[in-house]
Amino acid sequence: MSTGTAWTPLLVLHSDFFQTAAGDPVYLECADNYYDMRERFAAWRPRLRRDLGLPAEAVLTCGLDWGIFSQEVFVRAVAAPDYHLITWEKNYRSGQWDPPKRAGQSVLEWTRKDAQENCGYCFEYLDEDWAKNPQRRQLIVRANNSRGRSVEVGVRHLP
Repeated sequence: MSTGTAWTPLLVLHSDFFQTAAGDPVYLECADNYYDMRERFAAWRPRLRRDLGLPAEAVLTCGLDWGIFSQEVFVRAVAAPDYHLITWEKNYRSGQWDPPKRAGQSVLEWTRKDAQENCGYCFEYLDEDWAKNPQRRQLIVRANNSRGRSVEVGVRHLP
């Protein structure tokens, strides 16, 4: 059946980056949309270690988008001796912030080039066992910007 119009294939390019704690890029892989993030994550870790010459005992801390969220991936991460996984909590409901339990804070400040305006965020966090599974840590992060806007998110840290 023809509609009279040409069919154009759609290709989505995923770019998976690995960077240092200081934000310096050290590794990049591109993939099409055939494999989702959970499959790509499992496949590129050995190549990253090989290409960068990282020893097998080096523990990587990987921060990923919530697209990695899967109980199967979490079970593997808890058991893995060579990496830790940090990701956003899918479907987190704000309102769990408990000020007396605050474990720490960090401030990020900068000056906007075009306005000579000081901007910044104050990040505060709670660090506790995740009620759904005590083998996993839950970080509740509250970010407050210099304009008074606040957001609360849940973060998972495995193991």
